[in-house]
Amino acid sequence: MSTVIQEFIEGRGVKSLFHFTRLKNLPSILQHGLLTKEACAATGIAPVINDPYRFDGTGAISASISYPNYKMFYRLRCENPEIEWVVVKLKRSLLWRTECAFSSTNAGDSSVYNIPLARRMGLAPLQDMFADYGHKERASLKIPDHYTTNPQAEVLLLEGAAVEDIKGVYFQRSVTHKKFEAEYPALTCILNGGFFDGRSDHAHWK
Repeated sequence: MSTVIQEFIEGRGVKSLFHFTRLKNLPSILQHGLLTKEACAATGIAPVINDPYRFDGTGAISASISYPNYKMFYRLRCENPEIEWVVVKLKRSLLWRTECAFSSTNAGDSSVYNIPLARRMGLAPLQDMFADYGHKERASLKIPDHYTTNPQAEVLLLEGAAVEDIKGVYFQRSVTHKKFEAEYPALTCILNGGFFDGRSDHAHWK
């Protein structure tokens, strides 16, 4: 456990992590958790993936702090209009209980994946996610303390996430929301919840 990471996360008021995925993957996730590429292969699970290339060089689970990476999420939804999606809400304690790599922008960007993985772990790269980004001054974005500066800032959950780390699931459609609410009475199911939209500072990132 990293006490300094826990103190930093709690100090910024971060409550949750988010991971978006196709609805088709959700039953497996609710049974097995969010498994890394290697864990999926070992257990014979074949999830439908969004990025077959994984330029970040890992088989980790991608997550965002406090708000989904809406820029990537929107692009994927436009490219796959027939697909229904969900947003999985995860416990923040994953950040200090498990091995994570932190990126101030998309982990598949060359400015990130050329940095050795070990240098993307620990408190300093996590703090960078909340610092000014390039010519973007955080103060001008008028975002809450618990948002990362760049909406594409990414956490790589190198150990994945267990079923017990799932706090809830956000659904696009009412019929699907009601279906999972009935089938998984212990699961917190939320319709939309605002996480299928852009972040409040989206105009700054066009």
